[in-house]
Amino acid sequence: MWKRTIQTLILSLEIISLGCSSSSTQPVVPSEASQEAAIEQSINRLPEDDRTAAKRQRFCAVMEKERLGQRDTPIKVVIGERSVFVCCDGCVSDAKQNPKKTLDTLAKVLSGHR
Repeated sequence: MWKRTIQTLILSLEIISLGCSSSSTQPVVPSEASQEAAIEQSINRLPEDDRTAAKRQRFCAVMEKERLGQRDTPIKVVIGERSVFVCCDGCVSDAKQNPKKTLDTLAKVLSGHR
C-alpha cells in the first residue's frame, strides 16, 4: 500500500512539473500606442523649450536608433554652441568625448537618415 501511495505521489509531482515546464509564457510586448505614450510622458518631464527640441530630434545623438524618452527622460548635452539630446548617462560621456561624431549623428537624425 505504501508503495502505491508513493508511486501516485511521484506521478502527481511529475505531472505538475510537466505542466509548469510546458506552459509557454510569452513576454508581454507593449503596443506601439502604449510605447508612444510612455515616450511622450518621459519627454514631457523636460522644460518646455527642451521638450520641443527633443520632440523634433526624436532619436539619440549618439545611439541614432534609440528613441529619446524610450529609456528615461532625455538628457540635454551642450556641445560647442549646440544643444543635443541623448537617451542615457552613458551617451552623455560618449557625446562629450566624440563631439564631431555626435554632431554628425545629430545631423543624420534631424535629416531623417538613420
